[in-house]
Amino acid sequence: MLNQKSRFILTISGISPVCATVALLAFIDGNQKEWDILEHLKTLKFSNSESLFWVSIALFIVSIALFPLVLNQAKKREPWHSPSEIKITSLTPANGEITNYFLGYLFPLLGGGELFNNIYIAIFFYFSMFIWVNFSGSYSLNPIFTFLGYKFYEVERETQTGKTMGFILIARKTITSPELPIKMVKLTEHTYLQIKDT
Repeated sequence: MLNQKSRFILTISGISPVCATVALLAFIDGNQKEWDILEHLKTLKFSNSESLFWVSIALFIVSIALFPLVLNQAKKREPWHSPSEIKITSLTPANGEITNYFLGYLFPLLGGGELFNNIYIAIFFYFSMFIWVNFSGSYSLNPIFTFLGYKFYEVERETQTGKTMGFILIARKTITSPELPIKMVKLTEHTYLQIKDT
């Protein structure tokens, strides 16, 4: 299973689009004529909109930069082979789940720049999003995976007792049939990641 550090990275990178959205709102809402980046970096005196912009940009960059660590760790895990180890009984695209997840990213736009012109409100919002994504397990539907071209599937597999169990499969390519062999690693109890054959 994914360790806590990787789960943290997936969660924080999962909210990276929110950081980009809030940074954009801070930039649009702020008075750019008063923004003097070099002078304010020297004095470390920023306006509210500048502070919010730079904090949001920093969080966005850090979350994107940490994401490859998860992929590197996943590649080191022991692979599972379908259908020899995992018998997949059904496989459907999870596009609806992704759409619902992205609606959360649109919330800052609905609130407008005025709602997020205070850095404390924005930090509270980031913290709330982090808690929601982490505890809901939505970090597996990560937007960076989508940006890298991965696809999400809702999969049911047959257990050793003959019952079915569902999980999310993050696949590198489009999968057209559950009978196709898939090499994957187990990220969490209910999330698998397809990996390349070596």
